[in-house]
Amino acid sequence: MHIEGTGIQADGFSGHAPVLLSHYHQDHMQGLERLSARRASKAGSEANGFAIYCSPITARLLCHIDKIAHEHVVAVEPGEEFEPRPGVRVAVLESNHCMGSVMFFIEASGRRILYTGDFRLNDAIRRSCAALPGIDELYLDCTYDHPHYRFPPQHEAVEQVLQIIRRSQARVVNVAAYTIGKDRVLQAIHEEFHEPIYVTEQKYEVYQAIGMERLATRKKDDTRFRAYSRGYFGRYFKMGREYRSGESLVIIPTGWAVDAGEHDPYYHYVPYSEHCDYAELTEFKHIARAGRVISL
Repeated sequence: MHIEGTGIQADGFSGHAPVLLSHYHQDHMQGLERLSARRASKAGSEANGFAIYCSPITARLLCHIDKIAHEHVVAVEPGEEFEPRPGVRVAVLESNHCMGSVMFFIEASGRRILYTGDFRLNDAIRRSCAALPGIDELYLDCTYDHPHYRFPPQHEAVEQVLQIIRRSQARVVNVAAYTIGKDRVLQAIHEEFHEPIYVTEQKYEVYQAIGMERLATRKKDDTRFRAYSRGYFGRYFKMGREYRSGESLVIIPTGWAVDAGEHDPYYHYVPYSEHCDYAELTEFKHIARAGRVISL
């Protein structure tokens, strides 16, 4: 989207403005393929002006997975500041979402703007945002902005996953994960049980790009742990012999666990979320003290 009055855009590729990319999830990268292809076909100043500002992890993924030319990607760390165009100053903050996710604090034309992208509140975010000057506009991740949604701290949810596995005698343990996302859960499984996790080719390519391939394998016989997208565990999976025989356990770490309503001894929803729950969002709005809130 375009950040009004700044000449820059965030988490979208729909014009010629510099882009602030908060993290490597496809719903925040709409238009990237079309725009990069068009820019790559042109020479001169227009192509040279194509700039994406993001974390080092996101930068590596853009260059290795999407084949974006290195000269168009600017890696910035939390704590750093940069100027994507004259008169616009941007500071980078941690966001505690997926690996490589960040927030952007923007100062332009006397306005102060905080763009959160997706985030989960923690102490580091509390400290960094409390230290910001007054925020005029807050672009806020409101995925779970309803009193119905209350989540345990992430480390407690991860421990729930480990306890389910410890109690289970299942031959195969399946975990729902994104191409990048839910990786703290997979890391905890790897550290406790000392086995790699079988992942899809796409996720293995991501781990290779960011130097985490030790966590994963492409050989199912190497491990009893599997990671697939949540969509994999639908009706056809439940019709399979492995699941119907009780040989396979499924764990779905998600904030939507609150709505799951599943009562299946081999199918476990765990309220592990990489977004804020309602109480955290309420607290964050108080910390930010924004004059105007724009829901993302």
